[in-house]
Amino acid sequence: MSRSLTGAVNTAIGNAITQPGYLVQIGFSVALRLSSRGDVVWQGNTWLDWDIEVGGIDVDGTSSEQSGSLTLGNTDNVIGALLLVEGIAEKAINIWKLYGDAPAASDPVLMFSGVGDGYSLLPDAGKATITLEQQAAQTLYTPRRYITRSAGFSALPPVGTAIMWNGERFFLQRRLGSR
Repeated sequence: MSRSLTGAVNTAIGNAITQPGYLVQIGFSVALRLSSRGDVVWQGNTWLDWDIEVGGIDVDGTSSEQSGSLTLGNTDNVIGALLLVEGIAEKAINIWKLYGDAPAASDPVLMFSGVGDGYSLLPDAGKATITLEQQAAQTLYTPRRYITRSAGFSALPPVGTAIMWNGERFFLQRRLGSR
């Protein structure tokens, strides 16, 4: 697949040191759009300047299961509050890579499209890290949440009990590594 490069991208990749920028969209109840290149207007939306680090994403297009991490600045606790209130599991996350500071419509390239899996808050560092999963990989495993005594369920049927649900029969099993 080939594409023509705009003047801004040609200039950026011609520099001695070229560092990509990122546009991140997270599907909270109101979509959060962030940019590592200052405030940016792209696709009719304003992407807010934010401290963004992307790690562990295979960008060569050969990986059948993408995963990685997204670390966002959290010095004002905005991201932490969103994560604590809305959670991140199953929230759609898209990450585009771009060069230059004023992207044309075709400049950013989608490098990750998936969902959030979990998060950790690092208050001393003023950061929040979100683990990323390709939507068709880990998110298809069921259940994503386990019904256990530690989750507040005190009367559980014994292991091996058959449960009919939606025309299918499920057998209760112990979670690996549990007693």
